[in-house]
Amino acid sequence: MGANKDINSGKSVNFTVKLNDIPEGLFDSIRLIRIHYTDYTEDPIIEVFQEATISTSVREYSFTDVGGSAINTLTIEEFNKT
Repeated sequence: MGANKDINSGKSVNFTVKLNDIPEGLFDSIRLIRIHYTDYTEDPIIEVFQEATISTSVREYSFTDVGGSAINTLTIEEFNKT
């Protein structure tokens, strides 16, 4: 169960993406998206919050989402296309 509606919980998410099992050169970028429901009866807010170019010399990427500003917002239709 989350916090009350419209209350900032002050929490963040930390995670690591390991590319060890992905063949080198298969992808050239990584895009991280967060999906926020302000109310479960409404459409979610879908935001791109981080993008990076994948380097062949880096096999692990670490990210933290603190709920800050987004790079851009996607509609449900745009999200379903990607």
